[in-house]
Amino acid sequence: MSEGAIPSVTSALEETEGISNLRVQVLEGIASVELKKKTTVQATGVASNLVEIIQNSGFKLQALNLSFDEDAN
Repeated sequence: MSEGAIPSVTSALEETEGISNLRVQVLEGIASVELKKKTTVQATGVASNLVEIIQNSGFKLQALNLSFDEDAN
Protein backbone atom coordinates (compact mmCIF):
# COMPACT_ATOMS: atom_id res chain seq x y z
CA MET A 1 0.00 0.00 0.00
CA SER A 2 1.29 3.43 -0.78
CA GLU A 3 1.20 6.19 1.78
CA GLY A 4 -1.42 7.87 -0.41
CA ALA A 5 -3.94 5.15 0.51
CA ILE A 6 -3.64 5.78 4.25
CA PRO A 7 -6.36 8.48 4.38
CA SER A 8 -8.99 6.31 2.68
CA VAL A 9 -8.29 3.29 4.88
CA THR A 10 -8.23 5.47 7.99
CA SER A 11 -11.45 7.25 7.06
CA ALA A 12 -13.32 4.01 6.33
CA LEU A 13 -12.28 2.48 9.65
CA GLU A 14 -13.03 5.65 11.65
CA GLU A 15 -16.61 5.45 10.39
CA THR A 16 -16.98 1.95 11.85
CA GLU A 17 -18.72 1.79 15.23
CA GLY A 18 -16.67 0.60 18.18
CA ILE A 19 -13.20 1.22 16.70
CA SER A 20 -10.60 3.07 18.77
CA ASN A 21 -6.80 3.38 18.98
CA LEU A 22 -6.59 3.34 15.17
CA ARG A 23 -3.14 3.52 13.61
CA VAL A 24 -2.42 3.05 9.90
CA GLN A 25 1.19 3.30 8.74
CA VAL A 26 3.59 2.26 6.00
CA LEU A 27 7.10 1.19 7.01
CA GLU A 28 9.59 -0.01 4.40
CA GLY A 29 6.78 -0.57 1.90
CA ILE A 30 4.71 -2.71 4.24
CA ALA A 31 1.49 -1.26 5.59
CA SER A 32 0.00 -2.10 8.94
CA VAL A 33 -3.34 -1.36 10.52
CA GLU A 34 -3.69 -1.53 14.28
CA LEU A 35 -6.96 -0.92 16.08
CA LYS A 36 -9.19 -1.91 18.94
CA LYS A 37 -12.75 -2.97 18.18
CA LYS A 38 -15.31 -3.17 20.93
CA THR A 39 -17.40 -6.29 20.46
CA THR A 40 -18.74 -9.30 22.30
CA VAL A 41 -17.59 -12.90 22.25
CA GLN A 42 -20.93 -13.81 20.71
CA ALA A 43 -20.51 -11.41 17.76
CA THR A 44 -19.97 -13.18 14.47
CA GLY A 45 -18.42 -11.73 11.36
CA VAL A 46 -16.53 -8.94 13.12
CA ALA A 47 -13.14 -9.91 11.68
CA SER A 48 -14.48 -10.54 8.18
CA ASN A 49 -16.28 -7.19 8.27
CA LEU A 50 -13.04 -5.40 9.19
CA VAL A 51 -11.17 -7.24 6.42
CA GLU A 52 -13.82 -6.18 3.90
CA ILE A 53 -13.60 -2.52 5.00
CA ILE A 54 -9.82 -2.55 4.74
CA GLN A 55 -9.75 -4.25 1.34
CA ASN A 56 -12.47 -2.01 -0.09
CA SER A 57 -10.31 0.97 0.89
CA GLY A 58 -7.42 -0.11 -1.31
CA PHE A 59 -5.38 -2.20 1.12
CA LYS A 60 -4.26 -5.61 -0.16
CA LEU A 61 -4.39 -7.81 2.92
CA GLN A 62 -1.58 -10.36 3.19
CA ALA A 63 -1.83 -11.31 6.86
CA LEU A 64 -4.30 -10.89 9.68
CA ASN A 65 -3.37 -11.07 13.34
CA LEU A 66 -6.12 -10.95 15.93
CA SER A 67 -5.97 -10.83 19.69
CA PHE A 68 -8.75 -10.58 22.20
CA ASP A 69 -8.83 -8.89 25.56
CA GLU A 70 -11.63 -9.81 27.91
CA ASP A 71 -13.31 -6.84 29.52
CA ALA A 72 -13.66 -7.41 33.24
CA ASN A 73 -16.70 -5.10 33.44
